Amino acid sequence: MIEQHVYFNIDSVYLQTYPVPANEAGDLLPGWRVASAQDVARVERAAAVPVSVRRRQGRLALLEVGKLDMFEEAIGSIVDPGERRAAQIEYEADTWERDNAFLLRLWLEHGGTAEGLDELFILASSK
Repeated sequence: MIEQHVYFNIDSVYLQTYPVPANEAGDLLPGWRVASAQDVARVERAAAVPVSVRRRQGRLALLEVGKLDMFEEAIGSIVDPGERRAAQIEYEADTWERDNAFLLRLWLEHGGTAEGLDELFILASSK
């Protein structure tokens, strides 16, 4: 019998304590292993990051971290009119999604990190 641990699925970043992901012989199913403390922390951190925030929340968070003006100026300085308009539409969307490619690219281009964007979304969700 496999001891009671937290198990980690490599493919889906999923934690499970019960039922144990094992076959009838007691062997862990493919893709599963006993979770490390780092696995647990990573999954808990991912769960804490909101999938989306309202534009108002996002703008207040950007203001708080001193990046609101920089982001608005960056969008306004896009040379290509079509790209600039698309950027404005993305920025003015009612909901900002954490996995939005435009938002992530803009954040990274201006010195941010993926972890920093997670922190921004956590901050924004408190607004």
